[in-house]
Amino acid sequence: MNIYNLNAIIRDQIKHLQKAVDRSLQLSRQGAAARELAPVVDKDKEALMKKILKSLLSTKREQIRHTEGGAESQQTGVTWYLEFKSC
Repeated sequence: MNIYNLNAIIRDQIKHLQKAVDRSLQLSRQGAAARELAPVVDKDKEALMKKILKSLLSTKREQIRHTEGGAESQQTGVTWYLEFKSC
């Protein structure tokens, strides 16, 4: 190998190294940006979870009211039946 070939190899390696450093810096910046946005995303996620839980709680309350109403209707029907039967 002569000096010109070695010089070309070194320049090529420097180009690859520069690309690798640039890519690492870019990824580092993206990671920093993601860490800055993380609290905002967490707040949005928390608000969404609260909304979902409130909706589920409302649904369960409605189911309980419906079940209690059905039980009262059933008890009333049994009472009426027993009163009618005793007449």
